[in-house]
Amino acid sequence: MKAHLSHKIKSPLVMVVVSVLFIIFSVSTSTADLTDDLVGYWPLDEDASDAINNNDGKLVGGAKFVKDGTRGQVLSVDGADGRVEIPDAEELNFEPADSFSVALWLDIQKLPGHWAGVVTKGRDTPNWYGLWVMPESKWHFVGGQGGVNVRLDTGLAETGWLHVVCVYDASAHTQTVYVDAEAFGEGKGVTIAASGAADLWFGGAKSVNEFLEARMDDVLLYRRILNEDELKELASGVDVLAIKPQGKLATTWAQLKR
Repeated sequence: MKAHLSHKIKSPLVMVVVSVLFIIFSVSTSTADLTDDLVGYWPLDEDASDAINNNDGKLVGGAKFVKDGTRGQVLSVDGADGRVEIPDAEELNFEPADSFSVALWLDIQKLPGHWAGVVTKGRDTPNWYGLWVMPESKWHFVGGQGGVNVRLDTGLAETGWLHVVCVYDASAHTQTVYVDAEAFGEGKGVTIAASGAADLWFGGAKSVNEFLEARMDDVLLYRRILNEDELKELASGVDVLAIKPQGKLATTWAQLKR
């Protein structure tokens, strides 16, 4: 009986079914949650539209879409006046009790040597938030609270494609910058208000000359923290809306049948 059972388990058909079920489980568990509490997703493939809500942006100044050898169609901002502008909306604002995460793919074409906004919401209103590159090329993740900037200056920005995530954990009172799913620094004992009534910008910051020369792709805004597994999934290039993983599943099935 044991020999017969072993033979059945090793049969090609059973092995194929087991493999496909494992892939289906892996895809569903690793990608399904990536849309939970996702309040904004800008793929930046052909325009600046929001794939989740109606917070569509517009290209201004030296901003355009270009074909990138690594990531395909992406946003390019020129470091002079190029940016994407997205009008203020309630779902883009966060109170001190709200955790939030900002994630994107970023390829800095030239380190600025001055303050340069990456993804920023406000700069001329209280309680702004976002990610900047500092003059000394550190990452600068900032929010407001009571008219005071709550900031984390950490690591070193560099050229080339990086997956960058800023996370504010309202329960733990921490702010963290991750690069390619690795923590570059953490601020502890902080409380952030990110509720300023201001437009959301990619590639600069409003009312100041803080523009970045870079390429950008897949900007995400969450009303929650991202956990370690999700950070790794995003840094691997997974499709957040689970379209590409389904395509990969079909390809794998075809390969297994052969």
